[in-house]
Amino acid sequence: MKNLLAGCCALLAIALGVLAWRQHLELIELRALKDDFATTSETDRAAKERDAFSSDQTKVTGETLSASNQGEEPVAPTAKQDAPKRAVAVAKSQKGPTKNEILSFLNEPETQRALAQKFREQVDARFGVFFKNLNLPEAQLPPLRALLIEREGAAIDVSAAALAAGLKPKQEEMLKMVNAAQAETDRKLALTLGPEDYKQFQIYESAHLFRGATSDLQRNLTRVAAPLDARQAENFTTGLAALAAGQLTPTQQQAFRSITQMEQTKQTLKQVEQLYKDRQNPPKPKKPAKKPNG
Repeated sequence: MKNLLAGCCALLAIALGVLAWRQHLELIELRALKDDFATTSETDRAAKERDAFSSDQTKVTGETLSASNQGEEPVAPTAKQDAPKRAVAVAKSQKGPTKNEILSFLNEPETQRALAQKFREQVDARFGVFFKNLNLPEAQLPPLRALLIEREGAAIDVSAAALAAGLKPKQEEMLKMVNAAQAETDRKLALTLGPEDYKQFQIYESAHLFRGATSDLQRNLTRVAAPLDARQAENFTTGLAALAAGQLTPTQQQAFRSITQMEQTKQTLKQVEQLYKDRQNPPKPKKPAKKPNG
C-alpha cells in the first residue's frame, strides 16, 4: 500500500510538472518582444505631447499677430483652465503575448504542420547516419522516424501543458517532465530496435555532446590539408561517446544522457521561438534584381 501511494504521488508530480514548463517557454519566446513594446509606447506618448504643445504655441502666436495687425493691443494669453480630469484607465504594457495567445498559436494547424516539418528535418539531420548504419529495410524506417519525431515533440507537449496550468518549473524539473513524457516513446524504440541496436542508439545520441570536439579536430586537420571524411568524423564522435560510457558509473551515464536530452530540448524550444517570431514579423520579400540594360 505504501509503494502504491508513493507511485501515485510520483505520477501526480510528473503530471504537474508536465503542466509547468510552458510558462517558461512563454518567457523564453516572448521576452524579446517586451522591450520593443515598451519603447514604442514611450516614443508615441512623447510625440503626442510634443505635437500638442506645438499646436498651442502656434495658436497663441497667430492670435497675437492678428491683434497687432488690427492696431489692437495684444491680449496676453490667459492661463488655460485645467480641464476636469477624466478617469483614464492606464493599460499596463503587456509583456509580450498572453498565455492564451501562445496556446492558440501552438494549436493552429499551420503551426503544427510547420513544427512537424522542422522535427522531421531535425531527426533526419541528427540520425541520418544512424539510420544508414542500421542497414534496415526501407519499409522499417518510417515507423522508426515517426517515433523519433514524436520524441522530439515531447518538450513542446510538456511546455504547452505547463503554460496552460500557469506553472514555472526549474530546469531540473523540466528535464524530469520531458524524460517522463519520452519514457513511453523510448520503450517503443527499444522494442522496435531490439536490445543491441537500442544500446547503439543511446551511444549515438549521447555522442551529440562530443560533436563540438570533432568539429574542432576537423577544423585543425583541414588547415593542414588532412581533413576527416564523413565516416571518420562520425566514428571519432561515437568512439568518444563509447569511451566515456565505458568509464562512467551507471549514475554518471544517466546524468550524461540527461544532459544530452536537455540540450536537445533547448534546441527544440528555440525552433518554436523562432517560428513564433517569424509568424509575428514575417521577413520582408526581397526586391527583384534589376535587369541589366540593353
